[in-house]
Amino acid sequence: MIEDSIIQFRAKRKREQDRLGTRAKTQQRLGLAQREAQNTQGDIRAAQRNIDEATAPEYDPATKVNAWADELQALRQERSARADKGVSTTTAMDENPLASPRPNDLTNRWDGPVGLSGGAGGRAGAEEYLGREMSDEEWEMLARTTYAEATDDPEEQAAIMSVILNRAKADNYPDSIVDVVNQPNQFQAVTGTAGNRQPSSRFKAFNDDVLSLFESDVTPRLGNFSDTGWLNFTASNPAAYGEGTNIGFMDQVNNSEGSAQIGGTLFGTVGG
Repeated sequence: MIEDSIIQFRAKRKREQDRLGTRAKTQQRLGLAQREAQNTQGDIRAAQRNIDEATAPEYDPATKVNAWADELQALRQERSARADKGVSTTTAMDENPLASPRPNDLTNRWDGPVGLSGGAGGRAGAEEYLGREMSDEEWEMLARTTYAEATDDPEEQAAIMSVILNRAKADNYPDSIVDVVNQPNQFQAVTGTAGNRQPSSRFKAFNDDVLSLFESDVTPRLGNFSDTGWLNFTASNPAAYGEGTNIGFMDQVNNSEGSAQIGGTLFGTVGG
């Protein structure tokens, strides 16, 4: 009986040893497989780097410079688009923007009357200010140019309209409003800049709905500016002065006698 027990013990120990040996071999094979997989992934990455290096374009300084030029042009167009949305650079055109010093601080704020002055509305109000009747073409160009050169501030719009009308009344400007706004290098929104001789998008977008607002909310304010006599206006924001404009004109307007800022625009008379 003791002999049978010894035989059974030895058989059980052998089975246990065989089981442990099989497990160890399995783990060993698994480790080898994992290392082979890692080596394969490393080979794949190395091959991909070789492919990337072989297909990568050679460094070309001219290409880099051209890319910078494209970025610069895009920034200029963006700046021009911002200026196109509502600020004027009247009489500040066709100049090198770096040729004049940066303007001084803008301190002259409009302290005159604001709000509706009780004057006539619409075309009649503009004709009353001008002192004569206008043709249909004059009235449309007056309203369209005013809208294009100003922001949506009705007080600012009325002041800009007064400048256009003041020029039509002045001796050293054309009598026709159409001729006034089409004078070279005067109204950027109408005649464009040296780099783009086209009316602004805001000038083109003027429509009957805008005209209705002008008739009810802008022309009745003209009386607020009947005593200013302003003949110039320009943007108060330096960002509005793109290529082909003269930022130094902003300083001239700001320093002129009786100048004032309304909304985003400076008003005054340069040389007067």
